[in-house]
Amino acid sequence: MMSAVLRDSLLTRLRALNQALRVILDDVLAPRGLALRELGVLVALEQHPGLSGAELARASFMTPQAMNETITALERARLVARAPDVNSARILRARLTESGRRELRDAGRDLSRVEATLRSAFDDREQRALASLLDRALAVLRELAVP
Repeated sequence: MMSAVLRDSLLTRLRALNQALRVILDDVLAPRGLALRELGVLVALEQHPGLSGAELARASFMTPQAMNETITALERARLVARAPDVNSARILRARLTESGRRELRDAGRDLSRVEATLRSAFDDREQRALASLLDRALAVLRELAVP
């Protein structure tokens, strides 16, 4: 039996929220052949073109090895292309291809329906408060993850 401390903890609630969200988003993305982690890479590259695999891994809380596998899968799908860094050929810089931009746009439309459903549970003030609290929690967790 779960102790009252764990049952009422923020960590337990956040874990449950994360699991529910992952299942729903994976179901929405599955017809596109995308996994949630792959979508995360596409979003990161749209916001910051030219990131290396190591930079993407740090930003995504993934190991460099797992990120390399993800980028390789996206390259095979022709959604991402990599090219050597101008200063160091050992560093590969990733960018979205035109197909990657199109896939990201289309997936965004699919995910906007989930977003709209979630937002409908909160009024405008609650949405702003929730966003602020989640941003703050994420910042704290990022600080904990930095060695």
